[in-house]
Amino acid sequence: MAFGFDLSPLNGHADQIFLTAERATRRAERIRTLRDRIALARQQLIALNDSRFTALIENARLILRRKSSEQSLHKLTQEMEDTADQNTGNAIHQPELRTIQLSGPDNQNERHIQDSSESKFDSEEQASDSQIPADKKNDDANLHIVLDICTEFQDYYPKPITGWAELVTVAEKLSPMIGIDPPVFNEARVRMGAATAAISVLCILERLQDIRSPGAYLRKLTQKAQKGTFSCIPMLKALENKGKSENCQLTT
Repeated sequence: MAFGFDLSPLNGHADQIFLTAERATRRAERIRTLRDRIALARQQLIALNDSRFTALIENARLILRRKSSEQSLHKLTQEMEDTADQNTGNAIHQPELRTIQLSGPDNQNERHIQDSSESKFDSEEQASDSQIPADKKNDDANLHIVLDICTEFQDYYPKPITGWAELVTVAEKLSPMIGIDPPVFNEARVRMGAATAAISVLCILERLQDIRSPGAYLRKLTQKAQKGTFSCIPMLKALENKGKSENCQLTT
């Protein structure tokens, strides 16, 4: 009022303003997810090196370069992913995490990939020991391994984790905070199993500074899970080795 402005009408419409802002944020997240999915499907089609998809690939490139409506992005996403799935022979697999063994040769358990000068962890082969155990004792031991390696999430959720269900819930709540849209995480749960999806999110958080688009990255891991070529064990192994290396540097 000292400057001649009455802001009380804004206060009266605060709920409406906040609701509009929330809707805009959610829409922006959906659009970002769709654009990530289009980009990944486009890369799959490019890798096929098939002239039949030239027009579709070019159309996707043009769409990604301009500001497009959510409806048009959704339509193109479906077309791109359907085409990629039909021509890459992707099958739906739902592997669960069974036994986590971080021992063994590094050349079999760890592989780093470079994408836009970003260092990430990835896996080309599905490990045979990557399923959740039925034995409760082993299950608890595996959970402790994950919690010992992945610690960044504790800054957000310091409460002790006592079971896999709690870990999955934490990952689900954490995903939107680091740029992973809920539909992307839900798809990961379906394709790779809830525990593996949760571990993947925690591993992504550990290397968040190196990953430009966490949503696109989880989507890529999900696609690898569809092919049966993904395991979270190499990511855990990479983080474990990274932690050991940093500890050695601190003590020298």
